[in-house]
Amino acid sequence: MKANTILIIYTTIDRQSTGQELIRTLLNERIIGCGLTTQANSQYHWMGDIISDKEWVLWMKTILPLKEKAIDRLGELHPYDIPCILNYTVEANSSYVEWLEQQVE
Repeated sequence: MKANTILIIYTTIDRQSTGQELIRTLLNERIIGCGLTTQANSQYHWMGDIISDKEWVLWMKTILPLKEKAIDRLGELHPYDIPCILNYTVEANSSYVEWLEQQVE
């Protein structure tokens, strides 16, 4: 099986509905080919306090040529003052990469 590189974008959001809306917008704009949400318990510093909160993790998959567009658009749509937007390049099976390429611009 031949492997190819794709991009995974990670962020967190306060409500599942907001996360699903973000994913749907990026899907409709053909910037990502797939997105999923999972619930997480987050702890972080914010305005002098340590916060423990429930958040939703968003994992979105796209192709490398759309990296900047995807990150920029997610930043525009994200409701947090300082969103965490991480990206990872990963290897994927060639049939998945071909499918992903067909889903985006």
